[in-house]
Amino acid sequence: MLPKKLSEKLPLREKLRSNGVISSLFNRSPLWTASLDGFLRIGQREILYPVTDFTDLTKEAILGRPFLEQYVLTFDTVHQRLQLRSLELE
Repeated sequence: MLPKKLSEKLPLREKLRSNGVISSLFNRSPLWTASLDGFLRIGQREILYPVTDFTDLTKEAILGRPFLEQYVLTFDTVHQRLQLRSLELE
């Protein structure tokens, strides 16, 4: 999930479409969805044309459950890093 302001700066494959409403503890905001026209790179992993949600509720990128459930996550607190291992490779 990305801040809505970024939808004006990123290359999109289609126009934003309404995808409901997202709620936080204190606010509610419309949710929009579109596919990015290109790659999303996280570490060495590249995802072509990722479907991305946009909202005014965040000022930072959020990796949510639909993305994270595709990986085994290892938190390395000693080296202050996170390792993502694709479940496709298991």
